[in-house]
Amino acid sequence: NYYQLYAELNVFDGFATINALKQAKLSRDYSATAMQKIQDDRAIDVMQKYVDAAYAEASIRIASEKLNESKRMLAKMKRLYELGEKGRPDVVQMESQVAEDEYNLTHQENVAKQSLLALKSAMNFPVDEELKIQIAEERNLKLTSDNKEVPESGVNYETVYQGFQNISPDLKSAEYEVERARYDYKIAKGRLLPSLSLGGGISTNYYKNLSQKGQYDGFASQFHNNQGEYLALTLSIPIYNSDHWHSVKKARNDWQLAQVNLEETRRKLHDQIAQAVMDAEGYAKELHQMQKKVASDSLAYHMSSRKFEEGMLSTFDLHTAAQTLLESRIKELQMQMLLIIKQRLVAYYQGENLIR
Repeated sequence: NYYQLYAELNVFDGFATINALKQAKLSRDYSATAMQKIQDDRAIDVMQKYVDAAYAEASIRIASEKLNESKRMLAKMKRLYELGEKGRPDVVQMESQVAEDEYNLTHQENVAKQSLLALKSAMNFPVDEELKIQIAEERNLKLTSDNKEVPESGVNYETVYQGFQNISPDLKSAEYEVERARYDYKIAKGRLLPSLSLGGGISTNYYKNLSQKGQYDGFASQFHNNQGEYLALTLSIPIYNSDHWHSVKKARNDWQLAQVNLEETRRKLHDQIAQAVMDAEGYAKELHQMQKKVASDSLAYHMSSRKFEEGMLSTFDLHTAAQTLLESRIKELQMQMLLIIKQRLVAYYQGENLIR
């Protein structure tokens, strides 16, 4: 029986082992960045769907107010018709307006249900449980704690970009890919270098011939007397290996592509931040002007309804004034939604947590 115990230690392998350890540590640190990226993407998606659901809910209220006003005018029209001050065509036209408003309200209710379902799906919220969207008074949605007409001045997108570079999950991921590719390149180059390993072992044997009778030393005695030790230093020099050279070229190309992708990620992030800041400022100005227009259209409709009741305005002109006010209120609501989203994105780029 022959027994052997052998161990080998790499003294030098072109730093492949060291680089592999560094790469493993880098991968461990990257996992936190990957998780943060998933959370941020999910938060942005939920925010978008929440705003869509809130917009749909607010549209229901606008459509309901429009329907109630049309019903009120229809009731007054019927009384004026009974008094002989209005003709039957005016009543029919107002009934048509009421039917149109009822359809719009029904349509908005269906849109709200679909938007709420999409929000529940994004939040992993049970579909059969109730989820309410809060709407504040005076047509201002309670989506931010300080919903202002105009965002704070002095927001410089270059400053925001410089600060967000250090915490951007997308940028960190791209930087990780560069470092990972760099270590792959170093490991591939290390395989082209000579390797040196130190090995050593202990061997022994035990002998006994069962076919021959005689005296034999005991197992312990033979194990000790037949014991041998050895130490070896092995140098391996790669002459040519086409696979290794191909791996080096591929790793170098991957590293260069990762660097290009990093610069492209930086450029896109810079453009996204600049676009978000400019959009927030632009939507704030548009909302401010639209609020003025809504006030003017509301006053114009009120005056038109008074003239209509006095017989100084046709049903068609009253309908035109009502539609103008409705369109202005819808556009105002749209500007609010867009402004809220852009303000939240700018706040995110400034380091604010979207999950709150």
